[in-house]
Amino acid sequence: MGFTGENQSPALAWEHAPAGTQSFAVTIFDLDAPTGSGFWHWVIFNIPASVTELKAGAGDLGKPLAPAGAVQSNTDFGQPGYVGAARPRPAAPLPDYGAGPKPKAGIRSECYPGLRCLPL
Repeated sequence: MGFTGENQSPALAWEHAPAGTQSFAVTIFDLDAPTGSGFWHWVIFNIPASVTELKAGAGDLGKPLAPAGAVQSNTDFGQPGYVGAARPRPAAPLPDYGAGPKPKAGIRSECYPGLRCLPL
């Protein structure tokens, strides 16, 4: 495995939250990580309901890009903030699945609307 790239959290956006949404939580989990149990790359919650996007790099605790009031929790790296993937290079080219939908694998991003802010 090798670490390449900028280790920057992705830009994410959403719309049409259910009425009454009080806050959001976003997680990025890699179910294909070679750990036997996956790998949590990012956990951010208490995102205000008025927010509809996270800017690229918002997972960097050294930059003021995360929404005010949002909390970034520890990842499987053992610290808060975003930690990027270190994917092994495939031994052979990935198959061409044609023009249809591509199979989902690897990193998933989830957004959970309708949560009350979690007291800490």
